[in-house]
Amino acid sequence: MSRRAPALLLVLLLAGVTRASDPEAEALRALAAGDGVAARRAVARLGGLAPGSPEAEAAARRAATLLLAIDAADALAREDARALGALLERAERLAARCVPADLPLLRAVERSLGEARLVVGPLLQAAYRAIDARRPRAELLALAEDDDPRARDLAVGALAERLAALRARVLAGGSLDAAEQADVADPALVRLLIERLAERPGGGATDRLPADAAAVGAGTSTALHALASIEAAALPALEEAARAGRPGAEEALAAAHAAVAQRLRRHPGSTWCSATGAPPITAATAPCPAPCARDVPTSAQFCPACGARVRVVCTTCGALTSAARAHCTSCGARAGDEAVTPCARCRASLPRGARACTRCGAQQPRR
Repeated sequence: MSRRAPALLLVLLLAGVTRASDPEAEALRALAAGDGVAARRAVARLGGLAPGSPEAEAAARRAATLLLAIDAADALAREDARALGALLERAERLAARCVPADLPLLRAVERSLGEARLVVGPLLQAAYRAIDARRPRAELLALAEDDDPRARDLAVGALAERLAALRARVLAGGSLDAAEQADVADPALVRLLIERLAERPGGGATDRLPADAAAVGAGTSTALHALASIEAAALPALEEAARAGRPGAEEALAAAHAAVAQRLRRHPGSTWCSATGAPPITAATAPCPAPCARDVPTSAQFCPACGARVRVVCTTCGALTSAARAHCTSCGARAGDEAVTPCARCRASLPRGARACTRCGAQQPRR
């Protein structure tokens, strides 16, 4: 294999995964032309940003990765085993700086290096290890939709750990603030987690919830655990997914109901966001679902413009919830039905057709 061939292949792969700055584009052009000296000179310019800035650190990592790849391709072409060994030591040092955002570049470099791909191994492993609950939420959401199954699984697990920590605060007697409530009840997050249900290990066959329906463990959490932590706020979407026959939706729905029951046993009258029963924080107004579409105060049961019923009082917790919802968005009980039957165990009032008590969790006889 010629020295130029691996470098040219690397150029074509990297061009598809990065929007290069001018020096990086220049380096790639030089590599394509077989001019290693010019390529290295251009890569050196990638570090010419404000010292200490995130952009400068990212540029430095990309430069170091490119130089490592250039040297590895050259060593492979020369069949220089000693040089490859030295490059592996260099990769171990560079790995300490890798972050998940480096994964597209690292995967492309790995594919390009053939037998020398072991040089990139430490960098890839470090970037995967960095996918944890401490990463920014937006980054985890993006990684949860990545084409790489490993990155997706790690990101979903990290999101589950973040959600479990918020739910643990409610179970301990606390409440979530407005921003935290928005993060937990984010419809886009719930949809994403429902999509990921089918990707659990063994299709879910080996994924069993512990006694605490939302308990998680580092590296073992899945979309099922995440949805159980969201619990009542995820019920409407889970009901719809179960009706549509989405894989894993029935199991996740049961887990969310179990999480609701556990919370209510510990804090009767609580909501998914507050142990003291405070309702979720919502906008001051919301559009009327009827054709008039006028803004309606969130405390109103009827639209003041057209008279349409927009909210009902939950017969379990007393909170206002959307008339269009199948379940109360505060406690998770089925909404819209008159409470006409007592729980067989704790005698709490239950909505007609309830399969399990939302306070004690007891299964109810079918009527």
